[in-house]
Amino acid sequence: MHAPAPSRPQTAPRLPPQRTHAARGSLHAHRGAPSPSLAGPQASVASARPPAGCLRTPAGAGARGLPAPRLCGGFGLIDAMLALLVIGLVFGIALPAWNGFVSRSHATAARAALSASLFDAMRESSLGYHSAVVCPDGGGVCAGGTDWSVGWIAFVDRDGNRQRSIGEPLIGRQPPLPDDVRLIGLAGRQRIAWTRAGSVGSNTSFTLCDRRGPLQAQRLILSNGGRLRIAPADPGAAAACVAGIP
Repeated sequence: MHAPAPSRPQTAPRLPPQRTHAARGSLHAHRGAPSPSLAGPQASVASARPPAGCLRTPAGAGARGLPAPRLCGGFGLIDAMLALLVIGLVFGIALPAWNGFVSRSHATAARAALSASLFDAMRESSLGYHSAVVCPDGGGVCAGGTDWSVGWIAFVDRDGNRQRSIGEPLIGRQPPLPDDVRLIGLAGRQRIAWTRAGSVGSNTSFTLCDRRGPLQAQRLILSNGGRLRIAPADPGAAAACVAGIP
């Protein structure tokens, strides 16, 4: 016969540990705090997002014993130097182009003003039975010299002496040209006199230049009949014209 198996000793059932008053208070406080999952997705995203202007610290940087780099950066010296370099390049390219555009506009306006004054003088001489004169302005009278950049006047020359006398009306008056433009006439034709027949006697010319240089200078040729046309400027006259620009 087999011997009866020894019976296992019966143990008392384990009861859950009694929570103390402090533990129960901590549990109630924990239960009363809002859960991150219940606070909404915005709270969890905001808590995980690094501050503005900062990057996340590399994972494991502290565990490897390496000092975590400072990842919260701003506008540093290198950024400032790069910005100044870009600004310098922009100004270096745009500023000369803008100055050239302004000088060309001034030269075009000066040519148009001269053409208008010559046309008005020709019309007045044809219709008023008197000659008309166009010359550099010397304070309301004809100035000596070949520099028309000081401005010019057109007047009715009733006595035919090619000088503006008392009582001779002005047809028009052009103010001085901008500093970046010069208009130079011929030494032998400091005045342009229109006859009653509407002619100037013989051809004459001007040299028009600006700060763009001698290669951009123009020769304005006035025909006997009053037509003003454009031709390439003489190299020597163009260089002398540009040399007088401040």
